[in-house]
Formats: sequence, structure tokens, C-alpha cells
Amino acid sequence: MDGQDIRLEGLTILVDPPNPELDVVFVHGFTGHPRRTWLYTGEALKRDEKTRGDDICEPPSKIRRLLGGESSKPISGRDVVYWPQDVLPATLIDARIMTYGYDSNIRHKFGAPASKNTVYDLGYELLINLEAKRRSAPVRTLIFVAHSLGGIVVKEALRRGEACRNQHKHLYHIYDATAGIVCFGTPHCGADPRGLVHRVAEKILRVAGWTVNGQLLDSLLPSSDRLRELRDEFSRMSREKNWMLYSFQEQYGLKILNGEKVVDDASSTFGDPTLEIVQHIANNHMDMCRFKGFDDGEYEKVDAAFSHIREVKGIKKPVQLEERVNDEERRECAKSLTFFQIDSRLLNIKNAHMKTCDWLFEQPEYKNWIHTSLSSDYNGFLWIKGKPAAGKSTIMKHALFRARKTMPTAIIISFFFNARGSIFERSTLGMYRSLLVQFMKIPILQDSIARHFKKKRDWKDSSEWSVNELQDAFHSAVQSLQKQRLICFIDALDECAEKEVRAMVEFLEELAETAMSSGKFLNICLSSRHYPHITIQKALQLTVENQDGHGTDITTYVHSKFNAPSSLQTDEIKAEILKRASGYFSGSF
Repeated sequence: MDGQDIRLEGLTILVDPPNPELDVVFVHGFTGHPRRTWLYTGEALKRDEKTRGDDICEPPSKIRRLLGGESSKPISGRDVVYWPQDVLPATLIDARIMTYGYDSNIRHKFGAPASKNTVYDLGYELLINLEAKRRSAPVRTLIFVAHSLGGIVVKEALRRGEACRNQHKHLYHIYDATAGIVCFGTPHCGADPRGLVHRVAEKILRVAGWTVNGQLLDSLLPSSDRLRELRDEFSRMSREKNWMLYSFQEQYGLKILNGEKVVDDASSTFGDPTLEIVQHIANNHMDMCRFKGFDDGEYEKVDAAFSHIREVKGIKKPVQLEERVNDEERRECAKSLTFFQIDSRLLNIKNAHMKTCDWLFEQPEYKNWIHTSLSSDYNGFLWIKGKPAAGKSTIMKHALFRARKTMPTAIIISFFFNARGSIFERSTLGMYRSLLVQFMKIPILQDSIARHFKKKRDWKDSSEWSVNELQDAFHSAVQSLQKQRLICFIDALDECAEKEVRAMVEFLEELAETAMSSGKFLNICLSSRHYPHITIQKALQLTVENQDGHGTDITTYVHSKFNAPSSLQTDEIKAEILKRASGYFSGSF
């Protein structure tokens, strides 16, 4: 699922397996965001006093920019892990996972207020939205995950749900079905609960680079009496329902706060060890709920929390949970797939010359291929064909890099055949291994592939893969995808044996049909010379030498490489070079 598909307000379903046993709902805090709050970008540990709000909140509003805040920067597709979608499904494979977004009002109140919602109102909105999403399965087990002041919103939603015991029974089901709550840096305790929440909100605004407006916070926060009542009632409700409560505390402070924690240890706990389990996360308040994958030592604490909730609350375990693999098995699997010079061909292909190859992205074939809603018409296939030396590989590399840049949330994999390379570089055996190595970098897919490796090794007592075994692992990995989009580029099919290519194309056709029927988002782009004997029944096709933009590219390239001063003679030489090139880049020089 792309970041732009996640609603800023309301519930977004991230993972929706068949016949789920439980729902998990993520709720961000003030200035937070339903995606970015939980998003690891590879830079989470590099925060310093210059850090601004684009690490913790949604893109800045106009008023934020007027106040001098930095604009949001695009997030690279590398080292980006949205763990509710990319990691947690392997911990809870039978969980429907949702993220909730809401307008905390802070970004509007510098000008005329858009509304007068308080934490009290936000809790009720969460209750209403969640009931609507669960109407078909109102008693399904429910677990909340909250960051910072989002925990107050969750507690208020549950308090309002309990109050509906006798009336509006449909809302009471939310309270009754809740099994556990996992809080990250939520302020719970204190003799003056309103003062505590007020101080936390002020600190968050300072970290975000916003001016602290006391009247603004006063309008957002409930009274001390109501917060004290919420604290006391929540303790009672927790005991009555025997909820499993986990309070994760920030281990480090923030430089921008002179080393202070946003929520100190005394405040980020219910204060009753009989009610909760308390642990530190080795990070600061903003980054404590961002994890890079299964091998993140801090995520292991969260993984254990979910497993404990499941065990204590007696939530039915799916059979697949018994097939979990460990870190060592994942490493062995990845090692068995990799080979020397696995990226050699891609690295040796020249990058597109300046102002060339961009014509591809304006072609109707490419636009239709990249548009997910039209995929059923061609099963997600685009086949780029052309004469030898027409620049197909350069075009494919350009398209690959463009996809990585413009679709950072998609899973993008590639393989470039090389007839002059090793057996792995010129065979489908190497292609599948390379693609699976790339899959192994995606946390949610690691266990699916590693389970195949484990079974194969135990049965054959060998780490060597056959093509059929690789295809099975590839198929399973694709089926493990939820709403994530997969884009695959495979270049130079003509540099592999035709028999192997024929079998590979048949496999990809079947894979695409299966993916389409199960609601997966799969796009495959192939390139080759003109194959007279291999076709795909449903595919878009584009012939390079027939495109006007391709001829313009060759002209641009020739003019850029011809450094002689312009004259009648040099113009004639250029014209002769272009004539002899006849659609071939290699013929131009």
C-alpha cells in the first residue's frame, strides 16, 4: 500500500488476511501521522538538535511553513520499513492490521480553529470509526497500539465504550473485545494529570519546531478532573477485563530538550506492576516506535509482548506460527541464494544520457502498465522489444531507477541477464536466486522464503536450489504480500537460453493470473529482442525503434558527443552518423 493511500483521518486497513482471528489498531499521538509515526527510514538513530517535525508528523501545513519549519523531504525507498505492514504480519499472521489517523487540531489553531475537538471527542470518534469497521465481526479480539498521547485517546475510547453497556451495545463490543494495549511513551501517572499531559504536549511541539501556544493546548485538553477520572476508571476497567497492558518507555532524551525525556519514567507507567509489564526501548520518544525489521533487538521486545498477549488471552494460534524461522536460518537462506557478481550486469549498463529515455514515461503503453486499476486488462505485463543495440537495457535501467524514486513504498526488484557472464548471470536459475535475494531484504517476505529453504535442506540435506524450488519460494513470497505493490524488471531475455525463457514466461504468466485473482498488485516489465516464438497472451507491448522519442534520443546523444564547432561540414558528418545509426545507439559512434 502506497503512503498516499493511507487516510490522514479515519481507519485504513493495512493487512487483511483471510479469516482473521484478531484486529490490531495503531493510534498515533499529537502532531503524529498514521504512517510516519511508525515508519523507520534508516535515519532514526541520527536525530540531533536540528531535527524538525517532518520526522514525526504529517507534511507541514501552510501555517507551519510560515513559521519557518522545514518542508517534508521525500523518503527513499531504501531502508524504509513501515513495521505495522512490513514486519508485524509475520508476528501475527492472522491479524487484520489497521492504522488510525485523526486531526489533533494543533496545526490549525495558530489561525482560526477548524473545530473544537478535545481528547474526549477524539476518543469517541475512534470508537465510532472502529465499530463501523468491525460490524461484520464485532466480537473479534482487539489489541491497541498507541504512541504518546494517542494512548490517552485509546483509553478514552474504551471508557466511552464501557459506558454503552446498556445502550448502544454495538459500541460496547469494542470495550468487551479488547484483549490488550501496547503503549509507547504514553503519560499515565501523576498527581496532576492535566499538568502532565500539558507538559508532554508542549515538549512535542518544541521538538516539532512549532511555537507553543498555551491557550491552544488548554482548548485541546480535558479538565484535570476528567483526566483524573479517566486514569482511575481505566485502572478499574483493566482489572475487570484483565487486559494485558504493556508500557514501553523511552530510554533516551532529546538534545533539543537539553537531554530531557518527553515522558519521564515515573509518568509513562500505570504505577501498578500487577496491571502492566514495563520495559525500556533503547531510543528517544519519537523513534521508540520505529523498527528496522525482525533483527532489530528492540522489536524483539514488541514481538514478545504480542506473543504474550496471545498466550495469556488464549487467542487461537494458526498452524503457520509453528513454522517460524530464526535469524540464523534467515542468514543461511540468504547466503544460499546469493552468488558472485549478482549485480554486475546492472552496474555495468550505462546510465541514460541527460535528456534521453524520458519519452518512455509518456507512452500510453507505459502509463497503462503503471496504472494499477488497468492491470486486469493485461495481467500487469509490459514487454519492451527492440533491435539489437537499440538501447533497451539502458531504457530498462532508467525505468528501474525512476520507479525506485517515484514509488518509494512499492517493492521493486530486477534482474539483467548477461550472456557473457557466469552461468548464474545468463540463466533463469540465477535470475530466481537474484530476485529472491532482493525479497530477503523485505522483512515481511523473509520467513516465507526461509521456510522453503529450511524444508528443502532438511529433506535433501543440501543448500543447493533447483529452478522448481526457487519458483515455489517465489510464488509463496508473492502470495505473502498483502496490499503492497510489487514491480519486477527483467532485462535482456534474449541473453538467456530460449528454452529457459519459455518456461520462465509461462511461470510468470501463471503467477500474474494467480496474483490478480487474489487481489495482489503485481507489475512485470520484460525487455528483449524480437522473439518470434515466445509470446504472452495478455500483455502490453512497446517497440523501441518505432518510438519518435527513441530517434530523438539518438540525435541528442550524437550532438552531445560531437564536440567540433558547428559548420556545414560538421553538420554533414552528424547527418551521416545519424543515417548510419539507423535506430542503433551502437552505430552512432
